[in-house]
Amino acid sequence: MSRPKVLSIAVVCAVLAISPAVYSQQATRPEGANFIARANLGFDLFDLGFAFGVGGGYRFPAGGGTSEVLVDIYWSPPFEEDWTEGTLSGWESNELLIISARVDWLFMYTPGRSGFFPVVGAGFFAGAYWQAGEQWVTVAGPPGSPYGDDYFASGSVFSVGAAYSFKDRFEARFEVPVLVFFGYYAVVAIPFTASFLYKF
Repeated sequence: MSRPKVLSIAVVCAVLAISPAVYSQQATRPEGANFIARANLGFDLFDLGFAFGVGGGYRFPAGGGTSEVLVDIYWSPPFEEDWTEGTLSGWESNELLIISARVDWLFMYTPGRSGFFPVVGAGFFAGAYWQAGEQWVTVAGPPGSPYGDDYFASGSVFSVGAAYSFKDRFEARFEVPVLVFFGYYAVVAIPFTASFLYKF
């Protein structure tokens, strides 16, 4: 799937995911309801390294507590490395783009008051993975045989984390999302994410 098509799908999914929550809260605007913008940094210890993200959402009172709807887009820039396996050598480049939408539950959170509080969330994600490379017989060296492919995957995301709310409109958060892939990738990935939020 091409990059322009994936980006278009990501934008449409983001709008569709967040608009119902925003619309349902516009009439009453209860105290503590607000929009959120955030910058994210993700880290995958076992595979692609760092990923950069931006996101937004809407926070609102629910069931005597506070909930929020979040949409995030993560991009891992092309990561290139050389490799050698037996008599073969080569290089490989990997790039990843993921969009996720989820609902978070904020425990022990009080709007306008500073302090730590836990966060638990659940939702879904979809993403594309691009791979390109070249391999050759070690003794012969380049040029070799090029290879590569594009992959699309989706699945469920569950997250747990801790946040600190400052008295003003800022918030810092550390989370551990669990990505359960379906389709081509039937695997589980557990990265780490750090976020800085601004509440409008």
